[in-house]
Amino acid sequence: MTFGPLHHIGHIVPSVAEARRILVEQLGGELFGEPVDLEDGVARIGFVQMPGVLLELIEPIAQGTDLTAFLEAHPGGGQHHVCYQVPDIEAGRADCAAAGLELLTPVMTGVLGLPIFFVRMPGLPGLLVEFIEVKTS
Repeated sequence: MTFGPLHHIGHIVPSVAEARRILVEQLGGELFGEPVDLEDGVARIGFVQMPGVLLELIEPIAQGTDLTAFLEAHPGGGQHHVCYQVPDIEAGRADCAAAGLELLTPVMTGVLGLPIFFVRMPGLPGLLVEFIEVKTS
């Protein structure tokens, strides 16, 4: 499987607004776009560019979801996923299937407007991985 560099790290937080404020004021992060609520109403997403990595902040807003359950188990929040770039999302998904990874989602459009999908790694049940298509020239 060929995939590129780390694209971002997804982190569940109690409040996107508060997490963005802390990361900017205390660690010198730069705001990346404006927070948005997912169309399905499950979460609010915001991004902060930190030195060397983009952080995706995920605030659960719907009750009874896996994201809400995660935050209830970890009230301060915690890492949700890592996301790697792939040059071709369909080929990347096929490679993941061939490698025996558990495909959790179909290819869909992510909050940044780019194609994404999620997988779980057999033997590493706590590691959720997202792949995002980023065309390189």
